[in-house]
Amino acid sequence: MSLPGTSDTERADELDATPSERVVQHLERLILEGTLTPGQSLPSERQLKARLGVSRESLRTGLERLRNRGLVETRRGCGSFVTLLAPREAPEGLDALMARYPRTLEDLLEVRMVLEGEAAWLAAERASGADLVRIRRAFEALRDYSARYDGDIARLARLDHGFHHAITLAAHNPVLTHTLSGLNSWLERSVFDTLSHLYHYPAPRQRLERQHARIFRALEARRADTARRAARDHLRGIRTDLARWMPDRPGGEEGP
Repeated sequence: MSLPGTSDTERADELDATPSERVVQHLERLILEGTLTPGQSLPSERQLKARLGVSRESLRTGLERLRNRGLVETRRGCGSFVTLLAPREAPEGLDALMARYPRTLEDLLEVRMVLEGEAAWLAAERASGADLVRIRRAFEALRDYSARYDGDIARLARLDHGFHHAITLAAHNPVLTHTLSGLNSWLERSVFDTLSHLYHYPAPRQRLERQHARIFRALEARRADTARRAARDHLRGIRTDLARWMPDRPGGEEGP
């Protein structure tokens, strides 16, 4: 992985620090800026030593400090990775709530509406060329599988979530990225449950496909307000469709 440049001020701060602290400052900055995202592997030892001008011992001391702060985890035989900054214990509890109380799914859709709407706006403003390529690939993978859908809801849900996740990464807001990553299992469950209830019916299925296309076109054209509106309308539409097509949901009635 290539490493980004460093501003004069940041370079001066790092030079004033001890070698191991330079490692800490440099990687913390990359995490804060969103250059390194949750679950992403760190640059290799060789790259970091060359970039920062530190010894192997200093590098490993710096990485140990980051591990102690909960920012980095090392997996034997795989390397070091950025950890999530949000608690990871809660999803099982929410899974149980979602299974027992359909209202919880609506609550999660409201949270998605706020966060993913802003993520779409930011992505339209900030996405790099590489980000747009990643979003296009995620959209095309979802669109192509939808066209030849064979009943594998789990696969469809992964592709759907992957499209929205690509948009979040393109927002280049590390707090937003870490927040949504901390909700990852909940979001995947939300997408899976939504598709499980709606994708069997032609009308909501076609509506979902049109909504994804609208979000993608707005992002590609860098129309931030349109992208935010499209993302929010997408989630409002899901909520409306669930009320109509999910008969066991409070307030819902089965569609024709």
